[in-house]
Amino acid sequence: MLEDTYKRILDLGKVIEKQYNSSADDFKIIWDGQMLEALSKKALTPTDLEKKLKEIENKRDELKKQDILLTKDYKELKRQEHLKFVKTGKDITAERMEFIKMLSDNHFNLAVTLNFNPTNMTGDFNLQIVNNKVNEWWKLLCSYILGRDASKYKSMTYIGIVEHIYSNIHGHLAVKIPNIITDEFIYDIEKVIQVLWKTVQIGGSVYVDRIYSNGWFYYMTKDSNFMKHLIYSPK
Repeated sequence: MLEDTYKRILDLGKVIEKQYNSSADDFKIIWDGQMLEALSKKALTPTDLEKKLKEIENKRDELKKQDILLTKDYKELKRQEHLKFVKTGKDITAERMEFIKMLSDNHFNLAVTLNFNPTNMTGDFNLQIVNNKVNEWWKLLCSYILGRDASKYKSMTYIGIVEHIYSNIHGHLAVKIPNIITDEFIYDIEKVIQVLWKTVQIGGSVYVDRIYSNGWFYYMTKDSNFMKHLIYSPK
């Protein structure tokens, strides 16, 4: 068996020298017990340009990791701000409590705030127009996450509440998506949502986080008239 393997290695070396006009020493010959493979040592050795590109890639990866950690710290502070709106007893109505329970029971996992550019929202407030604009963005997001097959979009839903309708209009959304929510996913999807929202609402901005507790639902419903300003994803 060893003699046969040795002979096959020699034969492979002759083929290499003939076909590539190069010594077999310039190749690394690998035997996995069944098949012989010859790999060029030159091809296996990175060029100076490849080394430089790899070095830059590693630095970019490290910077992203640091940025993800900073973003996580920032969002943890924002969560503390949201928790200020968690109230119990006489400070909260039965209607609000029931709505918060409904949101919690439906397992929404992504918190999104869409800020409009007030200069582009002229005229009297119209909730349907706002809902239509948000749904333009929603279709883009569904397409990004699930592809072009619209039949899959029913796996994603949102319920939102519009606030400050005559000044700094914005919507707080509880979103359900099929993705696993990690710190890196939040970091990446916030950038995606920012781009998609700006295609619909010029000058708009966004805030995105995981739904970490019912604190987000309390924050969404802090306006006493929240039930009059509800928006929903298309069915």
